[in-house]
Parts: sequence; C-alpha cells; structure tokens
Amino acid sequence: MGDITPSEGIPKEEKHRLEAEAMCNFVHDMLHNSLAAQRIQSLWHEYEEGQSPEAKFVKDLDKFEMASQGSPPISWLSRRLIFLVFSPGI
Repeated sequence: MGDITPSEGIPKEEKHRLEAEAMCNFVHDMLHNSLAAQRIQSLWHEYEEGQSPEAKFVKDLDKFEMASQGSPPISWLSRRLIFLVFSPGI
C-alpha cells in the first residue's frame, strides 16, 4: 500500500482502517509477529498517536513529503531523516 492522498477522497476513518489492515498484514502475515515486527508495530502506533516528539517530527515530515510529491531530492531527504530518527546508535 502506498500513501493515500487527500485528492483520492477517501474518508479519514477508511484511510485509517486501510492503513491498520496493511500494518496487520505486514506484522502478522509477512513478519510472523517476530520481535522486529512487534517493534515496528509499536513504532507505527507511536507515530499514529503522536506519542513522542520523534513521532510528531516524522508525522510532520510525512506531511511535508506528501506536499512536495514529485521532488525526488526532498523525498530522499525525508526517508533519510526517518531512518536517522528511528535507528538506534546513530
């Protein structure tokens, strides 16, 4: 599943349901609920709920990236910053 953009006209509740379903598929079906999968799911919930300064920062980056679609250098920068934020020991 890729980003669901506002231009697609999908209601917020449906967008959240689709994203939760995709995360469940990823965590349980693809990663077999491994420890890494559980960590990824925990981080996703933290991001979705804005529970930490890092989650809020990444949410802002996601909004920025969506607003600047079509600009590969910015998209690359967003992905790199997300990697740095969530990579322990860097």
